[in-house]
Amino acid sequence: MAAPTLKLALSRTGGQRPVPLGQWDLFLPAVNALADGTLCRWPTAIPASYELCRRVDHDCREAAWDGLLAVSGSGAWIDRFSRTMAATDLELVARDYAVLEAAVSVMDLATGLVDAIRNAAVADPGGPALHPLADAEAPDVNMPFGFAVSVARWKGVNPKAFVDFAVGSGSPDAEAFLETVIRQPSKWFKDISALEASLLRLAADRDVEAFRIAVADWNALQDVSIRMPNRDVLVPALWARSEDAVYWGDEFLDSARELVRSLLADRWSWWPEDFVVVR
Repeated sequence: MAAPTLKLALSRTGGQRPVPLGQWDLFLPAVNALADGTLCRWPTAIPASYELCRRVDHDCREAAWDGLLAVSGSGAWIDRFSRTMAATDLELVARDYAVLEAAVSVMDLATGLVDAIRNAAVADPGGPALHPLADAEAPDVNMPFGFAVSVARWKGVNPKAFVDFAVGSGSPDAEAFLETVIRQPSKWFKDISALEASLLRLAADRDVEAFRIAVADWNALQDVSIRMPNRDVLVPALWARSEDAVYWGDEFLDSARELVRSLLADRWSWWPEDFVVVR
């Protein structure tokens, strides 16, 4: 059983002819649009939303902000999608999908960890290490391994990334943006309000160069070093062998896969696996 998908071909309108922007899975944005009555507008203009913006690239986001993002081709898919969803509780579907996405994310994480564990060099047991699932913490006594520690100085806020986050989330909250970098940012960064003020000035005066300079000046005030896991080097616990790390990774991946399978079987058996891909 496959996860629900709604792959739609998008384009930028407004010129002499539409500019293709690729195919994107927009299942959850479509569920939300069906709930709020805006799905019928998608063949001409897809309203920008957080769920849309986090699933597409910058070109698509920019087109949506300009009111020029649309689904290519006919709108025949809307009728089929609406019929498929007619007997469902759309709010519940959205919640179930968020849970499924989180489970798939854990499975992807587990897949990456298994690859890293199998390909890593092995250091002497008991050395400094970071937990494979909590990069800021050392492995607990029951963990058979961790990854070696690398220390890197934080490079600073990327102005474009900050703008993209603010537009996608609908808020200029600098602390929320910095939480995507590190937990409890107020403990690490100085004068977060100044970073937020620079974005508010940009919204008012549209002076991009002044915004870039303000962000660069704010970055220069910061002195944040981050301990990062080096997944090229595995550090076994004093009591463990590298084989124990491999076993832990395989068990973690098996359990993550089973979680996804269970969610699909329990909550998504109604979704037609042959739902058309719009080209």
